[in-house]
Amino acid sequence: MQGMYRDWQFANYPLRLYVATAPIIGESQTADNQITEWSLLLILTTQQQVPLPSGIRLQVSDGYALIGEQVLNDATTADYLYLTAIGMLEEQFIVTIALADGTAITLPPFHY
Repeated sequence: MQGMYRDWQFANYPLRLYVATAPIIGESQTADNQITEWSLLLILTTQQQVPLPSGIRLQVSDGYALIGEQVLNDATTADYLYLTAIGMLEEQFIVTIALADGTAITLPPFHY
């Protein structure tokens, strides 16, 4: 497993995105078998003790279709959003973070 995080200012919000990737080892696979799938875990929060803005959206796509989406709405009390995705080794995942007003940032593709 490999992990990292990135801090940045996005529309005056001090965001932090944690990213972890790991190979998926199936029951029938051993250390000698070639791994064919991998997983991506994303956790979006803030750098400081300020809440995420209502309506913030975390999305993952494979470049063709939306794979997952989490939205922080007024009824949500979480301090973070998270998503997971599983793909073949040759697949890439594209992450987009968007605010309720439509302001968005798309990160470079994640791949294993």
